[in-house]
This record gives sequence, C-alpha cells and structure tokens, in this order.
Amino acid sequence: MSLGEGFKYNDHENRIIGFEDLGSLGRTQRHANHALVFMALGLTKAWKQPVAYYYVHGTCPTKALKSLLLEIIARLQRCGLKVMATVCDQMSSNRAVIESLAKGEDDRFFMVNGHKVDPFYDVPHLVKSTCNAFRHSTVQWEGKTADWAVVQKVFQLEKYSPYKWTKLTEHHMNPSNCDKMRVRMAAQTMSSSVAGSIYAFFIVGNSEELKSSAVHTAEFIGDVSNLFESFNSAQDSSAYKPLRCLLKENSEQWQFWDGWLNNIRGMRVIFQEFSTSSRKFLIPRRKNQDSLENLFCTVRQHGQCNLNPTCWQFGSALKTCILNKLVSGKTRSSNCIPDTDHVFDGLRSGTDTARREDHRTPSSFSPLQSTTTTRRSTNRVPPPHQHGTPDHHETSKGQLSDSVAVRALRE
Repeated sequence: MSLGEGFKYNDHENRIIGFEDLGSLGRTQRHANHALVFMALGLTKAWKQPVAYYYVHGTCPTKALKSLLLEIIARLQRCGLKVMATVCDQMSSNRAVIESLAKGEDDRFFMVNGHKVDPFYDVPHLVKSTCNAFRHSTVQWEGKTADWAVVQKVFQLEKYSPYKWTKLTEHHMNPSNCDKMRVRMAAQTMSSSVAGSIYAFFIVGNSEELKSSAVHTAEFIGDVSNLFESFNSAQDSSAYKPLRCLLKENSEQWQFWDGWLNNIRGMRVIFQEFSTSSRKFLIPRRKNQDSLENLFCTVRQHGQCNLNPTCWQFGSALKTCILNKLVSGKTRSSNCIPDTDHVFDGLRSGTDTARREDHRTPSSFSPLQSTTTTRRSTNRVPPPHQHGTPDHHETSKGQLSDSVAVRALRE
C-alpha cells in the first residue's frame, strides 16, 4: 500500500516513525513510502488476521522479502497454524522470491520446518495482466491467433446494433493507467459475453473482416473467462456456469484447467492433501488477496478519506481496525469483491491480558511481537508489491482458540 511521506516522534518507543523499517532486518535512513503487510487467511473457515506490517522504501528487496516471509511462516507454525500456501501478485520481487524458494520444475512448492508450502499468484491480478498484455500483442497457440483488433471491431459494430451484449466502453478500449489497475475492467473485457458477441457477429453478421481470427479470439477470451470463473468460485454449484463451483473430485475444473500452470499445480497438490482428510471440497476463492485489498481500503477510509497516509497514520489506523474488527472492506471504492471473513474473537480482551503480563520494554520486542495498540505491529506485502497471504489450515479441532489468536499477533 502506498504511503505519504511524513515523520512523527513516538515517545513510547523513543523512535521516529517514517523511516524504512524491516523489523528484525533493521531500519535505514531512507523515508518509507509503502506499507508491506502480511495477512493470515483460513482455507476452510471464514477468518482472517493481519499478522505483520513493515515500512519500506519503494519495492522490498528480494532477499529481505524472502527472509521476512520465512520468518512469518515459522512464527505462525509455532502458534499452531498449518501454513499450506502463500498468495501474492506478480511484482518482480515476488516472482523472484517464489523462484528462489520453489525450484522444482514439476512440483512448485518449498519447505519450511519440514512442512510443504505452495505459492500462488493472485487470480484477479492474473486476469489484469493477461488483459493488459492482450491489448498490445497477439496470442498464438497451436496454429491459432487471437487478435485484439477483433475486440475493437466488435465494439464498433455493437454501436450500430439494436442489442448490446457486452459492457465494453471507450474506457475498455483505451484504458487509462488507473483503468488498467481495475479488476472489473479486465473481467468485463475478458468475459464470456465478449466471446459470445464475437461469435454472433462472425456467424450471424457474416463479417468478412472478422473471419480470419474471430473464432480464435473468441476461443481465447472464453478460455480466460472460464479460468477466472473456475479459480474465483465460492458456491457449491451453478446451473449456468458449471466451472463456478466448489472444487471436488468430480468437478469440471479438472478437465478444463490446462493453463496458468503454477496455480493449477498448486491447487491439485492442496486438494490432494485435503482429500486425505474428511474434507471433500475446497473453495478456490480463498486463494486470492481480496481480504488484504479490502483491509487497505478500510485503512484508507479510517476516520477520513486518506489515500496516502503517513507511516504513523497507517500503523494507528491498522491497529484500530484490528481491535474493533473493522477489517471488512464493504466500501464502494474497493477494487474487489467484499468479504465477510471475521477476525479472531476475543482479541481485545486477550491483548489487555497480554499487556498486563508483559513488562518488557518496547525496544526488546522483535518485529513480529507487536501487539495491537501501542507496540509496533509487523507487516505483509502491499497491493503494489504484495507477497504471500499465508493461507492456513485449521487446527485439529477445526477452529482457532482465542489464545492462539492473541499469540499470533504477539509473536
């Protein structure tokens, strides 16, 4: 998350807030302009918890990001959580961390304290990057060619049609830099309605200009739409969209998935681990960063609209949101689907108890030992360069106790 420049003296910690701070990796004299946040997310239960944040200047270096990720996963494991996967966008530093950790060609995973962790890329970010790349280049596979010019031609033809099948506008055809960052714009462009419109104008309209590559373009757009639906499903079944359903042993997703290889391999591995237990399904939508994006949106709107808070404002707003369970994201300006996940129960009472029991000075706390109000909390990767949302499997009892919840923030 982008931050504004600003410095403030924290008399409680006897330090100036606003410089780059990577916790156990130390501070620098560079001003911080981004927040790096890590969030834990339940795979089968609807819970989430910001567990760490840091202040960084620009993009977090790959070596530092890798060290922080492994440190946080190890600490969460000590709290009793089973970390099964990480989720991040496709920033260069994130990709470099994954490449350095998951070196296998076939099985893309890495080990932390003897436990396997599968890395995933955020699906909405994949759709955006696919759409943005398609606008500037053709896609060729198996002798077929998909061309963006076909989409532009269909958009022009729809202007003179009595019926409009798509939601395409001039913003979709010639997006600004801000438009390119919006998931909705990419999803509406790479949609089944656009693919259907291309087929309609090609077959019914018999347009000679579209014949050469229209079918291939519609096929490509339809495949991307189906990939997005299959990885973003959160319901048991859908009569009109069979790919938008929970992942089961007989799901149609298995026959369809033949791209996005990193996510597909990881989804297969995690489902195989789940199928060995009593669980018979997996919710694919739990493998994206919507909860983290919604958290940033809530922080920006805390108290007042503040798109670029300073480090001090960000830390204060984040702690307040966690304590008051405001990590919701039901805001109009959010760039993703609102989520209804809850934060850990009993967190406020637990931190009050923890503060009474702990008499150490603030300077003796490691970066992940911040509680929620006065001590510094640790962080996760931001939207511009987010790294793993560590996804967790519940404890053997199927849920997390309050003591584990408090410990996750304290440690």
